[in-house]
Amino acid sequence: MSLPPVRSWTTDPTFRLLARCDRCHRRRLFAPYFEVYGTVDEDHLAQCGPCKEKQPRIGGRLPTVWWWECYLCLVDTITAIAEDRRPVG
Repeated sequence: MSLPPVRSWTTDPTFRLLARCDRCHRRRLFAPYFEVYGTVDEDHLAQCGPCKEKQPRIGGRLPTVWWWECYLCLVDTITAIAEDRRPVG
């Protein structure tokens, strides 16, 4: 199951010992990890059972979830977002 669409991320990393990136699943002895936030949309909720169970709708709004990404995955995430944006007009 893929991660939800990214909405924001932290700019200051948290250095973690023996942690795993939630995106690439690589374990590192000691590395910086960034919190990445996404909003679970209807398509993701329909496909992902754990998100549906853990994050029920609150007041009709779609829930925000977060996960850890290493710096390499965060660069890929930001690049993909930048490439998808098209100028309006």
